Amino acid sequence: MRQRWIEKDDEIIDLPNLTAVIEKEGKWFVAACPELGTASQGRTRTEAYEMLAEATELWLESASGAEIKRRLRRGARVKQLELTHASTAASFRRRGLPNSPPPRLCPRSSDRQPYYHAAGP
Repeated sequence: MRQRWIEKDDEIIDLPNLTAVIEKEGKWFVAACPELGTASQGRTRTEAYEMLAEATELWLESASGAEIKRRLRRGARVKQLELTHASTAASFRRRGLPNSPPPRLCPRSSDRQPYYHAAGP
């Protein structure tokens, strides 16, 4: 089992599950840990993840206990997003059911992103 705490200034600080958010930007992958505010990059997702892990470990070693607690109190949390309507629309389309209209453009959207409208065309 991995260590879920760190000792700083003769005090034990409990660490939550830390998250890596990895996005492609140009030819690079940028990785960030929202709970602590650390970030790094790599040429592949794996490299970006490994670089973020190393950067976060180094930051935890050098940061004061007060700074670690301040960043953890900031409230950044990651939770799985569950989309009921999007999964239902995709399920209808896969099954070829009639109540599965094709994506339409949102009339008020400045970037004209597609959306699903349950009432049909």
